[in-house]
Amino acid sequence: MSEDKTIVTYPLSDAETVLKAMRAETSGKNPALDDAARNRATHMAGDSLGSNAPFKAVLLERARLILKATDEAKSTSLSIVPSALWTVLLALVAFGLGFAGESLTSEASRINLLSSAFFGLIAWHLAVYAVLLIKTALRRPSTGLRSLFLYAASKPLFRGIGDKTDLLAHNTRMLEAYGARAFHIAAVTFVAGAIAGVFFRGIGTQFTVGWESTWFSSSPDAVRTFLAYIFAPTNWAVGPFPDVSSILDLRFDRQLLRGLAPEAGPWLIRMGLLLGFVVIIPRLLLALVSHIRLKAALTQFQIDVSSPYFESIRSTWQAQAVRLDIIVDMNAPEDMLTDICALAQSVGFHLNDVKTHAWNVQVGLIVLSGLEKTEGPHEVWVLTSGALTPETEVLGAALSEIKTQIAPEHLILFADLRELVSRFAHLPERIESRKELYERFALESGVRVFFHTGAPFEETLLTALRETLAQGPQ
Repeated sequence: MSEDKTIVTYPLSDAETVLKAMRAETSGKNPALDDAARNRATHMAGDSLGSNAPFKAVLLERARLILKATDEAKSTSLSIVPSALWTVLLALVAFGLGFAGESLTSEASRINLLSSAFFGLIAWHLAVYAVLLIKTALRRPSTGLRSLFLYAASKPLFRGIGDKTDLLAHNTRMLEAYGARAFHIAAVTFVAGAIAGVFFRGIGTQFTVGWESTWFSSSPDAVRTFLAYIFAPTNWAVGPFPDVSSILDLRFDRQLLRGLAPEAGPWLIRMGLLLGFVVIIPRLLLALVSHIRLKAALTQFQIDVSSPYFESIRSTWQAQAVRLDIIVDMNAPEDMLTDICALAQSVGFHLNDVKTHAWNVQVGLIVLSGLEKTEGPHEVWVLTSGALTPETEVLGAALSEIKTQIAPEHLILFADLRELVSRFAHLPERIESRKELYERFALESGVRVFFHTGAPFEETLLTALRETLAQGPQ
């Protein structure tokens, strides 16, 4: 049980089982799954698999037991893999935006070869590739897509997947691959839409191609060098790049002055090919890589087990190695032991590892028969009637003997105050006075005291007891 992993992997079907059990326990729709029932499932899973079983195996077996006890086992699949419909919708929206916004490469009927929007689009994609390359080299996962998905899922438009966000959030690798594939495809369709928009509008529009610049209007050679370098990959399809004089004639003011009308078709082909080389082909390859990663993530579905839900299960599973001895004063109410055993089960103890001992505090020191010091973690709880006044010479001496001979991790005293609560319901100050008496006694004896005032136990008591047990030896 020394396993210390925060990530476990399962095939998709087993991951769904674990996450369905988590939803059943955390949804609040299964009142039968109280602390005792959940801990019982943990202990049964641990017993069936043995003490050497890994945590992931115990977690899966426990999930199956939880689902058998609820209606979740009959429910449909969680569909923890986001639907491909969202990718399709995003791609269609991107295509529509690109088609309607083809002004990225044109101004009315003019094609500006130095369009800042066109080259900004090119620069953006190159920057994206650089960031992806750096992240890959540094092996740093991206959390942006996960955050974006969880944010979108909280909005009314995406409410249909809102109930699955807690499940999807467990597999960051799958979310990254799914989101990356969707956005790479959307980038392709956006550019494809822009290209299609220009060529479609060219059916009924006479485009004019040229350039204009505040800073380079008198430097056609610099413009030619820049454009020749950018469009070099397209020369194989369109032919040699025009010389400086041809580039000079493409300046819009010169065209107007000299009545020139350069053919726009070859330039549109160059721009479309450049977008294909810089955006469409790389993005399609990246989408393919993301698709492969998504399939791999589904084959080995990762679940982060560092959350409080899974840590609670792990603690309960590991608590099976902790021995608990309950010493019951013969003057304590008969049903007190039953209630305290249920309390022990609620905080993670396996009842098979709980030993009980009877004694009478009024006849002197406790006889520690059957109560032996163990090598492993050892807890001792002492149950007594709160109607009796705690005496240092009797109860105090017994507690001292237990601490000396057994040296438990924690020695806890439970005082049953139900009789006093019933007898002095009209005098709450009497009950508070008895509590203060026991608290002073516990402080002097170096033990922790809890009060039993009725079952079911209050959540504050359960929380305080868990915190006490989580602390180091007292």
